[in-house]
Amino acid sequence: MGGIDALAAGGERQVCGATSALPLSLALATVQITEEEQEALDLIDPTLRCTLGPHRGRHRDLVLDTDEDSAVWTSWRDGDLPTAVEILKNCGESNGLAAGHDDVCTHYAGHPDDHSWALFDPVLAYIDQHVPAALLRALAPFLSERKADVQQPQTAAGR
Repeated sequence: MGGIDALAAGGERQVCGATSALPLSLALATVQITEEEQEALDLIDPTLRCTLGPHRGRHRDLVLDTDEDSAVWTSWRDGDLPTAVEILKNCGESNGLAAGHDDVCTHYAGHPDDHSWALFDPVLAYIDQHVPAALLRALAPFLSERKADVQQPQTAAGR
């Protein structure tokens, strides 16, 4: 990232982007404090990435959505692993745009600085722009094989 006030090419402020990893003990603690079934572990991504705006101090990332009103979050300092998880209320602030263009902040209530919908996330932008096409290219051989299997009529010799 390009510093505390990094801007995207279009002038938007970028997400912080600092990374860490969620220890297995905190993933297990998340399942315990939310009283979720053990299968909830499959929903927890151990790769953490701070999506707050550019800032100093502790980084935060969502660990698990629990319901409409709250979620499990963790925090860490640069170079450290997180040491705890906590349930925080969702921010939920709307950008106030008309239906179809509206968005709700995905951060926790009381977060510092900009709402999630006001920040540019280069990772999500890359995924939106490249991953669908890359997936289609990767699946193309399998899709064309399947299409050929379906379209080729069986002959008497092939039965």
